[in-house]
Amino acid sequence: MQVANGAGACPGAIGQVFPTAVVNMVMSMRSFEILVDDVEQSMLRLTAPGDDTTSTAASYHLSSGGRRVRCRLALDAGRRLGLDDASSVAIAATCELLHNASLIHDDLQDGDCMRRGAQSVWAKFGKDVALCVGDLFVSAAYASLAGVKNTELAPLMRASHLAVSRVIHGQIADLCDLPSAIDGYLETISGKSGALLCLPLELCFIAGRRNGALDAARHAVDAFAVAYQISDDLGDWRADIENGRMNIVAVLEHNAAVGREIAIQRARQMAFEHLDLSEELALRFPEGCGRLIANYACEMRDALASKDAA
Repeated sequence: MQVANGAGACPGAIGQVFPTAVVNMVMSMRSFEILVDDVEQSMLRLTAPGDDTTSTAASYHLSSGGRRVRCRLALDAGRRLGLDDASSVAIAATCELLHNASLIHDDLQDGDCMRRGAQSVWAKFGKDVALCVGDLFVSAAYASLAGVKNTELAPLMRASHLAVSRVIHGQIADLCDLPSAIDGYLETISGKSGALLCLPLELCFIAGRRNGALDAARHAVDAFAVAYQISDDLGDWRADIENGRMNIVAVLEHNAAVGREIAIQRARQMAFEHLDLSEELALRFPEGCGRLIANYACEMRDALASKDAA
């Protein structure tokens, strides 16, 4: 772990000069990871209570890994806004369950046999099981939301529904409408990817009575989601174009009437611009709630820059 103080930090001396601060920071990180594990256990309790096929398939998918970005966004924002840990865990589990439901259904619709280096749920257990398990995750997400304390549940449920609705509209646009204009591409990505990535912040802001930050959160996360998708597209453009899937390179070629190399260059520039916007907006969130999004944007910017250098 590297710690900087903005003035040429000396890692070797940090523990000697600030022993209490370092101990507190390590303890805070440990307690945060305990909460991440609490989220995992909560999702398993809600979706895999037994040893039947449904529970086995649900547990199989949840154990397949993932960075749990939405979980971490919720836990971090919840702490910064003063929510109790149980409410933050409930929100985190809600968001992760909805996200993982979308992954199960997305693999089924796209015919993808692999997810995170292992067989996808439908490939291992069959299409019918995958459909039902994905539905179970959606239902479990709303059950988890009932665990949020000291706040009215109706606005949280409404926000969750609107996020799911945006995902569904984005998914259908991706599957059926295949946008050829840049605006259509951005709208599709905003729904398909941005909606559930923003939901942890939205729910925490609502629970923490910071509704004034909702619009900024949506704009910042949408910008990050677009940059993430463009980065993904740049790695998959050959396969996507061959299989008729949505890809920013094809959109730019068609919409701007440019050659492929220019389309790739413009796509990279779009990614950098959206990352800059995402970081700028995220750092304005109340109580530092946007720091994780800003950090993710910085990581992605470095990764794109390193690919350019290579």
